[in-house]
Amino acid sequence: NKTLADATAKCGTSGVKEESMENRSLKIFLACATGAGIGTLIAMEVNHYFWWVGGLVGGFLGYLVYNPKETIAVFITVATTIFGKIIYFPYKDAFEQGATIFVLTSNIVIPFLIYGTLVAATKDFIFMYALMCGMHLMLSIMFGVMIAVDRKRCPSAGFDKGEGIKLFNPFIIYPMVLIGITSLVIKGIRLLPRFFRTFVILIHSEVRLLCGIVATLGATIGYFSGSAIVGALAGGVIGVIYYKIISEWMLGLKPAS
Repeated sequence: NKTLADATAKCGTSGVKEESMENRSLKIFLACATGAGIGTLIAMEVNHYFWWVGGLVGGFLGYLVYNPKETIAVFITVATTIFGKIIYFPYKDAFEQGATIFVLTSNIVIPFLIYGTLVAATKDFIFMYALMCGMHLMLSIMFGVMIAVDRKRCPSAGFDKGEGIKLFNPFIIYPMVLIGITSLVIKGIRLLPRFFRTFVILIHSEVRLLCGIVATLGATIGYFSGSAIVGALAGGVIGVIYYKIISEWMLGLKPAS
């Protein structure tokens, strides 16, 4: 679909680079060991009936940790491509303006914090300071939205360009902000399946799958041996052995020479 095509175009050939056999083996060892070790710790912390959850989490981590630069790059690209479409005006501009105002006017409330910390750290002062910070944040939001509406036309909210002063009313602006945030959250939740599908399609490879399976196995070994170190080492060693003996010899997954 179009979303997948856009994300693929932005990612390009991210992560698809020639690498030496030793480099790939090291990446596999680290991915399998990391997933197996963390999976073992989780398995030992949860109820013994749910130890397998640690194995699944470890496998998922092993799948992601292999070639972390590629994972992070694709994650950012896919998130920007999919979720960036819902961060449209006035939300983006309002957030930027509100954050700017909040930072620039923090010099008003910071001296009170210093005074309260050094001189009058009482319950009453803490309450009043918290109230002041809350008002500071609320006013920053109000003026941020006002400036954003002043700069651009916002027909969906019923305001034309330059009509930001009409929002100088807490009974209008805060319900508007609350509705906007709720709308963004709902849209974001609906886009999560598309995000995960696109993300996995773009990073998936046989080697990642290998790391995920072996990390799960290593976490299982670590749980029943009672040691996260044993699990991590088992996962790392088994991953490299499996890759060299089975993958390279039988499946032909050798790196390009």
